[in-house]
Amino acid sequence: AGELETDALTSSRTAVPGAMRPGSLELGVTRRDSTVVGVVPVDREAHPLQSRVFEALSSRTVMILAVVATHLFLGALFYSLYEGWSFPNALYFTATIITTVGYGDVAPKRRFSRVFSCVYVTLSVCFVFTLISYLITQLIERNMKKLVQGVTEPSATNGRAVMHSGWTKNEKHDLIAATMLFVAVLLGSVWVFVCFDGMHTIDALYFVLITSSTIGLGDFTPTHEGVRLFAAVWMVVITVMLSWLIGRWVDVSAAASSRSAMAKILREPMTARMFDRMDFDKDGRLTRGEYIIATLVRAEKVSQHDIDVINAAFERRDVNGDGQLDMSELTYRPLVNIIEP
Repeated sequence: AGELETDALTSSRTAVPGAMRPGSLELGVTRRDSTVVGVVPVDREAHPLQSRVFEALSSRTVMILAVVATHLFLGALFYSLYEGWSFPNALYFTATIITTVGYGDVAPKRRFSRVFSCVYVTLSVCFVFTLISYLITQLIERNMKKLVQGVTEPSATNGRAVMHSGWTKNEKHDLIAATMLFVAVLLGSVWVFVCFDGMHTIDALYFVLITSSTIGLGDFTPTHEGVRLFAAVWMVVITVMLSWLIGRWVDVSAAASSRSAMAKILREPMTARMFDRMDFDKDGRLTRGEYIIATLVRAEKVSQHDIDVINAAFERRDVNGDGQLDMSELTYRPLVNIIEP
């Protein structure tokens, strides 16, 4: 038995759209000596530092953060000019709006400012939800890559795909690192409010947790103008970080439960009834494709409706009806009555 190795497929004719994005999965071939024994995903997170840097600086993330920063600045500029507040106080107030914290210690007095605030609050909530939704989407996409890798990761002993049941070591390390990062930011914030705003340690911890949860009771607020300027940026960071951390815990827990359910399905003995349900063409033989599709449907990874739509799309493109597609059938044919506009 030769040593197993995985090579990325770099041919332009076999490239998968989007495969060159940092952190994405690419198709690769698994070889024993010089013989190809399988095709597996290649995770570009083999270089985690490069992947995370590119992921953090993705264009969409930068765009959303830039829009939110501009929104904060323009709001602060309006309140500073129209209400006569100092810019740090105005920025602090806009931060309490965009994070939905709303302490109430600073509020507009003029009626036109209140009308402006009604519009500004609506737009602020939309921006916050856009940002958080995008972060959660990133978590889901990353979780799906880990799930695929967990299903198809080659074993070091026999070269076959193995299923990880429960939490993986990498996920545990990831959650510990994420939690420690949030705790570090939280304790650093407490230190700032104790040293520069004169809060008691317990009061500062209480204030930081109340703010990060966006409850914002308003019984404790920063009083110094410089600290409010810091709080204007800190509020956005700490509220998003807490949502990000909760999202990670929920996401990893859901992925672990999903893998455990899949592992349970794969361990179950095959029964005659199960065989009959998987045998879609009723020819008395179970093909690899039938087994995979039936297992995915049973595990609720895809629905039977999805399978039916995909099958109908394939039949539409299969011009000669031989059950296979060749180069002569690659001409696009509109999928009438299959995919709604």
